[in-house]
Amino acid sequence: MLAIVLGPYIVRLLLLLFNWLITLVPVKDINLNLVFDGDTGLLGALANIIYQWTLFKIYLVFVVRKLMITFMLLITPVVFGLWAISDKFRSLSLWIGELVSNCATQFCYALVFFIATVVLSGAQTNAFFTLLWLSMMLKLADFFKESFQNLFDKWSGINELQVSDAMAKSARGFNRK
Repeated sequence: MLAIVLGPYIVRLLLLLFNWLITLVPVKDINLNLVFDGDTGLLGALANIIYQWTLFKIYLVFVVRKLMITFMLLITPVVFGLWAISDKFRSLSLWIGELVSNCATQFCYALVFFIATVVLSGAQTNAFFTLLWLSMMLKLADFFKESFQNLFDKWSGINELQVSDAMAKSARGFNRK
């Protein structure tokens, strides 16, 4: 019964922990207009389109993240109740893994985007290099999140990036597999 009451506090504690970890990531401003200027022509325009599309997909990832955390809060009493009945109940480990994974999402994205801004603000940056980074950012952040999640023995079962990719494909009209 105590675990049911403590569930929302566990979620809040995890969110506070990862918010604190984000404060440890230094803020680095990058002037993306230098990369997307008119001198690069079509490649610069393509980089700008991909940048905007990447931001849209990140927005969708965080919408899915918010829905998942809300859902985790709602099913907390059920999960802990079933765990109290039988300690071999596997959904508790799934619940914890998914919760940690969703709470860690913002930290993983912040760290990857910090690294990307450091690299993209370098002197050798061109539009092609920017396109390469933009196409890899979401995958790198997802890789980092899953690597972090592996510390918890792959307890989680839902891939937020895959869900947001499906939503983004629906938004642009490609609903094929």
